Order: sequence, then C-alpha cells, then structure tokens
Amino acid sequence: MTQIARAHGGKVDVLSDATETRFTFRMPATPAARE
Repeated sequence: MTQIARAHGGKVDVLSDATETRFTFRMPATPAARE
C-alpha cells in the first residue's frame, strides 16, 4: 500500500497503541508530476 500511495504523491501513516491500530492514507487532490 505504501508503494502505491508514494507512486501517486501520497503517504501512509500508522498509529498504534494497546487497543487499536489506525492507518491514514493521504493523497494529493491533483496528480503528482512525473519525472
């Protein structure tokens, strides 16, 4: 999942504690410029 998000200019964050794990996916509103 991280590779897909990065390929589109986004990122994945993970927060975890004793009772839950939370994944947040952030993607730009417009496509990332390709090199």
